[in-house]
Parts: sequence; C-alpha cells; structure tokens
Amino acid sequence: GIIILDQGPVFMLSELILFRQGQITNPSYGELWKKILGRWKHVLDGIIWLDTSDIDLAHRINTRKKDHIIKGAALSQTRDCLEKSRGALNQAMSMLRAARCTPAVMSFDTGRQSLNEIVDELSLISSGKSGPG
Repeated sequence: GIIILDQGPVFMLSELILFRQGQITNPSYGELWKKILGRWKHVLDGIIWLDTSDIDLAHRINTRKKDHIIKGAALSQTRDCLEKSRGALNQAMSMLRAARCTPAVMSFDTGRQSLNEIVDELSLISSGKSGPG
C-alpha cells in the first residue's frame, strides 16, 4: 500500500532549516541528524512535489479561509517567502539524498495540471507504466 504524508518529513525538515539553520548545520548534531534521516529511508520511497507559480499560490492563499503568514501580503513579500520555502525544501531533499534515503522526486504544476491528471499520471507510474510527463 501507499501512504501519503501531507506536510511530512520533508516539510518538517524544511521548517527546521528555515527556523533552526544553526542547529542543523552544527557539527555536534551531525550524528543525531544522520540517525534521524536514516530512519526515514525505510519509510520514504518518494516525494510528490505539488507547486505552481507564485501568482497562483498568492491567489490561493489570499482567497481561502485558512490563515497563512503571507495572506494579504504584497506580491514581492509573497515571492520572497515562497523563494525561501522552496530553497529550504530543496535543502531538505538534498539532506535526505545525502543520508542515502534517495527518494524519487516527482514534480507537478497544479496550475497547469488538474488533480485528476496528476492522480492518473501517478497511477500509471505506480503500475509500472510510464506516464506522459
């Protein structure tokens, strides 16, 4: 079976990178991080990265009921925040790869593909058939 973790280990690690960079890069924590990351290699087989343009994301954040730290912010502030978040996510995935977790990363643009198209493509991939993208 497949288990999907929304805001799972990659997101949690990226948040630590954003807000606790010094603790993650501190050599005295190296063995601890290696141990923590090593635990995920038995669980994490792949990463599905859903993203879209900054303008689309800003619109979604500003029109939903749920609060967000950048809800209502100027587009320049939104872009800055999204750039930092994407950078931290990339760093988190690099750390997982360095720990030999080497999960496959599949990226989808939710502004260009519908949820049904993404699910169909993932179904083809998981069944061993190649998808269109």
